[in-house]
Amino acid sequence: MPAEPVGSSAPDQRDPSALDTALSLQAESALAKAGLMQPGGERAAAVRKAKVLANAAEILRHFSGRIGLRTK
Repeated sequence: MPAEPVGSSAPDQRDPSALDTALSLQAESALAKAGLMQPGGERAAAVRKAKVLANAAEILRHFSGRIGLRTK
């Protein structure tokens, strides 16, 4: 049995719902940060990053069989 890092804040890789939640929270945080930036290339890149994270969470929900509205 492989050793788990002590105090690791990473979600369990075998639990899709934990990873889904982590990705969703990161997407929301990235979008909030992008909203505070001045218009321009840096803000556009931050919005793209937020969209990629949100899409990853949605794809994970889809393939884990949890299609529907996400609960907070």
